[in-house]
Amino acid sequence: LPAVTLQFLSFSELFGGAVLVEQVFSYPGVGQTAVAAGLSSDVPLFLGIVIFSAIFVFIGNLLADLSYYLIDPRIKESEFND
Repeated sequence: LPAVTLQFLSFSELFGGAVLVEQVFSYPGVGQTAVAAGLSSDVPLFLGIVIFSAIFVFIGNLLADLSYYLIDPRIKESEFND
């Protein structure tokens, strides 16, 4: 289970890597747009990118938690109700 958790935690690293790669290679994308919005104080655009990335990370963590039920049969829903 720890390996599954670490695999799905790498979802958040996708955005950090995107910003780095887009800045180094001058690719237009979400990372470069986030940096430009932050530097120019474009609050609605920056907030939209932050919310999108937070939802993306949340879905990754949710998929990891749901996959625990498929991977480890010892985990049951009744254990969480106690």
